Amino acid sequence: MPYPVGACLAGEWDDPNWTEPALIRRRDVMRTRTLTLTLTLILSWITAGLLLPTMTFADQLAELEAGKKQFGFRCAACHSLSADAPPMFGPHLENIVGRTGGTVEGFEYTDPKLLANGVVWDEEYFEDWLQHPQREYPQMCLAFQGLANAEARRALFLFLENPVP
Repeated sequence: MPYPVGACLAGEWDDPNWTEPALIRRRDVMRTRTLTLTLTLILSWITAGLLLPTMTFADQLAELEAGKKQFGFRCAACHSLSADAPPMFGPHLENIVGRTGGTVEGFEYTDPKLLANGVVWDEEYFEDWLQHPQREYPQMCLAFQGLANAEARRALFLFLENPVP
């Protein structure tokens, strides 16, 4: 007797009336295949990093705190985190991640190329700019000469992406 493909999912394989040896073997084969497929998917998700978190909540908080310290030490003298704050030497950095460079209203930029180039402040651009801030725009952020430590750059980016008080 043929069985529908989805029978094992519908629970029919567990029916106690199915006692014929051929049916039992087929049921066991289907269970084995289902288990194998499930384990294969789980292992591939783990390998891809989809099931296991890469950082604990405490690690994320610690990294945000490190980013906050980097901001205070390296950025706060010229930039605020709020668009409502009084004007400073540099533009505010509220919602900087994902923003097109040179677009803060009311701020006069020293290098018009920033807006003309259509720079978007994403993670990749931040990573490059934080290492070599004077490379593309030598007149921008003169006091900041770069951040060599990759962990510090990542922490600063994460903080700017989601500033915490």
